[in-house]
Amino acid sequence: MKSIIKKIAFAAFGIMLTVGIAGCYDDPEKMYRGAIEDISIEALTNGNQNIFLEGPFETVYYKKVDKNGKRTGKWSTEWPEDRERVQGGISHAFYDLILTNGRAYKIKEYKSIGTGVGYSFVESLWHFYCFKYAGFDIKMGCACDWNFDKNANTLALDFLKYKVEQADISGITLSFESDAEYEKRFGIAYLEVHQFNRKSISASQLSAIKLYNSSKDLHLAMLQIMRADCGDILEGYGRVRYRLNVIEDNVRNDREPNSGDVWFED
Repeated sequence: MKSIIKKIAFAAFGIMLTVGIAGCYDDPEKMYRGAIEDISIEALTNGNQNIFLEGPFETVYYKKVDKNGKRTGKWSTEWPEDRERVQGGISHAFYDLILTNGRAYKIKEYKSIGTGVGYSFVESLWHFYCFKYAGFDIKMGCACDWNFDKNANTLALDFLKYKVEQADISGITLSFESDAEYEKRFGIAYLEVHQFNRKSISASQLSAIKLYNSSKDLHLAMLQIMRADCGDILEGYGRVRYRLNVIEDNVRNDREPNSGDVWFED
């Protein structure tokens, strides 16, 4: 009898453990957690290493928020049917990351989003130029902030601070959540998860990518390449034409790139 009771108790414990583990892996706030190594620039590029992080596989989860600002229910990748659809997250453009010479660089994939969502004005023109004139074989990157807080397990990447869920030899997983103001306004919470895969990169592959230390330098380089190929006027969609020389002058003098008489219709 005691043996039967022990077997039942053991089976019950096994079921509870299984349910607990399954519940954990259904919850994106827990399922991505793993070992976190030091991912400061100094640690990653120690010994003049070149680190390539392949652009993020992004998953966005949603959860309803009640009138009191409390999150309710479970996270889901599906937008709740009784909530008005709005943009759930803030990351739009896909990009790779390269860490070299003590700096981090974003390498955007300009062919991945045809509408240019998430691009600056100059980058949108560059996307069109590559699409119509040059192809997408020109690789360019711009330095970005990379500040890892080991105590808080956060990474400030450009203008956003992410929570580091996992970081080891295989890659890095970051997460970003909506704030209270967004949730109160839309009645919805979102949780973005960005998974970067760590890949090897050879010296020749690295040398084929043009890296710039500021967005201004990157944009000037783009404009100079376009002007060398197209002259001062870039033929846009339909009858729209862009004055690249005026745009370059704006960028060079720290004005808004699209300010003034930068386009016309013929």
